[in-house]
Amino acid sequence: MQCGLSQRWLARPPVWLVLTVVGVVALALRLAFLFRAPVFIIGDSENYFWPGYQLAREIGFDLDIRRTPGYPLFITFVVLRIGEDLAALALAQHVLGVVSCLLVAGLAVRFWGVWTGLVAGLLVALSGTLLVAEQYVMAETLFISLATVTVAWVALALERPRWWALLLGGILIGVAALTRPVGLVLAVATLLALPVALWWRRGWGVGLLPLAVFVLALVAGV
Repeated sequence: MQCGLSQRWLARPPVWLVLTVVGVVALALRLAFLFRAPVFIIGDSENYFWPGYQLAREIGFDLDIRRTPGYPLFITFVVLRIGEDLAALALAQHVLGVVSCLLVAGLAVRFWGVWTGLVAGLLVALSGTLLVAEQYVMAETLFISLATVTVAWVALALERPRWWALLLGGILIGVAALTRPVGLVLAVATLLALPVALWWRRGWGVGLLPLAVFVLALVAGV
């Protein structure tokens, strides 16, 4: 009896176990990196951090006209709720990275099965590019997380298209675009996927186009 149960777990591990493994690997790697590496800053970091910091301290919101407000508002939230040093911002971004890993794993499980979900989640969890990006003061990490949430919602909503679900998907796309304008490509993906969803209500094909375009957006963002 116990042997048969073990064989079934090996053949098809439960979803909670897949998500637990992905989450533990992602979190352990990020905690190890967080306390051993400095927070990285580039030329645009100041243009994002100071408007968010100023808003948190009620000084103003002097945002450069070329910058989108999503990331500075996220910085405002971090300064108010976690701390005003850069390490607090990096911590929040690593938490978002773990969430992205879990979402990717969950999407892959939903459309392609548990083993694909495990592999996909671990690939994202072990991605050096994503890990290093989470240590930078730049908008990419927030955008990747928002885009992943958007793709997850839209892909699931297109299985049974409803106006309110698509409306919420459009709002999520708008929020992602306010972090990085490249997020608007997800609107194009949704419009392309909608006829497919109406023709093929169930199956992995419903989520294929949004996921494919998300990969392109992810590459462009990083």
